[in-house]
Amino acid sequence: MEQMELLTEQLALLRRGAQEFEILQGRVAELDSLTRTFGAFNRHMAEQLAEAQALVQQWRNFFSLSLDMLCVADTDGRFHDINPAFVRALGYDRADLLQQPFLDLVHPEDLAATLAEIDKLKTGVDTISFDNRYRCKDGHWLWLNWTTPAPAPGSKLLYAIARDITERKRSEADILHRAQHDALTGLYNRAALMHELAAAGERHRRNRSHRVALLFLDLDGFKPINDCHGHQAGDCLLAELGRRLRARGRSTDMIARIGGDEFVVLFQGNEAATAELLSQRYRDCFTEPFLLATQPVQLSASIGYAALDAGMLDAEQLLELADRRMYEHKREHQHARHA
Repeated sequence: MEQMELLTEQLALLRRGAQEFEILQGRVAELDSLTRTFGAFNRHMAEQLAEAQALVQQWRNFFSLSLDMLCVADTDGRFHDINPAFVRALGYDRADLLQQPFLDLVHPEDLAATLAEIDKLKTGVDTISFDNRYRCKDGHWLWLNWTTPAPAPGSKLLYAIARDITERKRSEADILHRAQHDALTGLYNRAALMHELAAAGERHRRNRSHRVALLFLDLDGFKPINDCHGHQAGDCLLAELGRRLRARGRSTDMIARIGGDEFVVLFQGNEAATAELLSQRYRDCFTEPFLLATQPVQLSASIGYAALDAGMLDAEQLLELADRRMYEHKREHQHARHA
């Protein structure tokens, strides 16, 4: 009997042990399955992480080695990152650029347009081509052309590319200067004068107190100089006259050479200077003799004056009137010399 009870207890213990073993075995199998699953997941995550790190490194290599000026900035006006090409172009230390608002570097004349462009980016409008000037460390200004996609929704970051277009701007300015100026004297040419004269006429029409007047100067006896000494000598004399006219002129005067030995001065503003005072200012250019092959030559000019008024609102008519009065002045002098 005792032996039977002992066997029954052992059987019960064995049954419980078997049940616990099955439970543990199932748990082991479950943990083993989870381990294999997480191992595969970890390997997948590790592969994705390696791919992402490789892409980041490619971006960093592109960012660092690009010859274009690249930067990461925000719509609040701060740089977050700048590549070496950007640093080299502006000449500052990288740390200095990251510590100051980039708007501090923008030319004052370009600041309003730059702020307007940033506002457009904030509304989701890409910057395709925008030009402004940035101050370099040595003080000169660099013209930059910007391309910047609008920031992603909820982001303030701007990923921008800039190109130095300073030389292109200089070429454009040079072309414009040559289109508006006389090559020999450096004064404005006829086309520039007529354009500004038309604009002055519009200002006069809107505000009759805005005075517009012309002096038409024509050299006396210039043709014999060309005939006797050659055109090169005549060109030197005209170039010197151009320098004297600029020296006598005011900052508001527009001085133009419109023909061989014909010059025009355009006056604008509200100053009440008389025709005689304006004429005398430029007649003084002929007080000192000109040097021609080291020989002094005394020159004079006939001068015609005309002012825009209510009955004379056409630029061509004003120029013709000044020209006509100049010839009247020339004939009077010629008559006086022969009398």
